[in-house]
Amino acid sequence: MSAQALHPIAQIVLYRDGKFLLTKRKVEHDDDPHWDGYWQIPTGTVNFGEDIKTAVSREAREELGIDVELERTLAVTDKVDEEKGWHGVFIAFLCRQIDPRQPITINHEAYEFAWLTYDQISRLQVIPSTMDTIRFVYTNARMYELGALAVIENKGSYLITKIFAPDDHSSHGKWGFVAGVCEPNETLKQTLVRESNEETGLNIEVSRMIPFAVEQGNFKLFCYLCTLTDPEQKVHINDEASDYRWVTKSELLHMSKGDVYGDTQAIVQLL
Repeated sequence: MSAQALHPIAQIVLYRDGKFLLTKRKVEHDDDPHWDGYWQIPTGTVNFGEDIKTAVSREAREELGIDVELERTLAVTDKVDEEKGWHGVFIAFLCRQIDPRQPITINHEAYEFAWLTYDQISRLQVIPSTMDTIRFVYTNARMYELGALAVIENKGSYLITKIFAPDDHSSHGKWGFVAGVCEPNETLKQTLVRESNEETGLNIEVSRMIPFAVEQGNFKLFCYLCTLTDPEQKVHINDEASDYRWVTKSELLHMSKGDVYGDTQAIVQLL
């Protein structure tokens, strides 16, 4: 097989809220009609001499009408068609849509697009190279960012802060526990210590893990019960909160659900 028969192909993996973005393939005149109507990851051939990041950006704009940023390589798979003398090497890249407000606009290469879970994808007619990639990614790649949530206890009460996020109507003005996403090479416990100090000015130590994981979009937060290194410390909130309270378990459970963020009350029930 000649070197000219080897084709590098970029796959644009967009993933959010547990779903992959797939398009329904529309076969062109020079394509195999067998694959018409099959689902696939947005895909494009890397042109000779083209930088891989440039290829990914170009294909995203051409096929989806959006601008993306390449975050990391997820998988490399390949497919050989000996009859046609064709060898495709598929390189799957996790990408992020730069502006989520930018609408997805598919071109003539697809009938439609959809955000689909792994289970939904496994029940559809899917291009084999896409299924290979999705299966590999789902099995081997961590597709969410890790974070930690601190339930800070002191003298029988728990610290909650009032979230200040004017641009996020789902969380702004609601009460919840201190939480944050891990920085590169940071452990969950290091995240707890850092976030607690940054958001409340408190120095804490981790007591134990709480058997609960909070899933928010592409984040997964693991919960820990924490105590103060000095029980007499004072709280000094930063600009991520507008107020704070020390509340008992009973007080927190009796707060209006509309005033409490996400799984806060479900977490405190496990203490």
